[in-house]
Amino acid sequence: TYYLRVRAKDNAQNVSTIYSAFTYKYDGTAPGNPGVITVSPSGYTANNSYTFNWSTDAADGGSGIAGYQYKTGASSGALSSYSSTITTTYVTIASAAYQDGANTFYLRTVDTAGNISATPLQATFYYAGSAPTAPQTLNVNPLVNSTANSFAFSWTAPSSYVGSASDLTYCYTVNVLPSADNCTF
Repeated sequence: TYYLRVRAKDNAQNVSTIYSAFTYKYDGTAPGNPGVITVSPSGYTANNSYTFNWSTDAADGGSGIAGYQYKTGASSGALSSYSSTITTTYVTIASAAYQDGANTFYLRTVDTAGNISATPLQATFYYAGSAPTAPQTLNVNPLVNSTANSFAFSWTAPSSYVGSASDLTYCYTVNVLPSADNCTF
């Protein structure tokens, strides 16, 4: 806290009483970020709308927390630069992903003096906007006619997909085209 106080002195060395012009405070310390960000939905999704939540444990030893600013790792577009300051501890962003696969969300804290946290907090979110290609090398066993109505099928992962092979889910039907109502996963 700083003060500006003024006192007048004339040529006869008479001094006035102290006039307190104003009091001001200086905060030159950057605030800290919250501890963690959670993303919903987590994991890969074809839905390009995400909600980011963060904890309320951001700290500032000076003027107090004014709010938060966010952006994605996009190199252009509306989410390539930081948002205006918001006071909530969550944000839902439609069309947040800027690429298939891993995307990055950045969050920084702003205090009431205008100081910004030194390093933004990051969270990764995953978008699977492109459908995978068909599975490859479909095999059936037994390959010839069978007296028992029992067959085993195997295949390898598609040649193109977003994420890892363990993230893939397969749908199959027998003697009908697959639909949301008749798929076995």
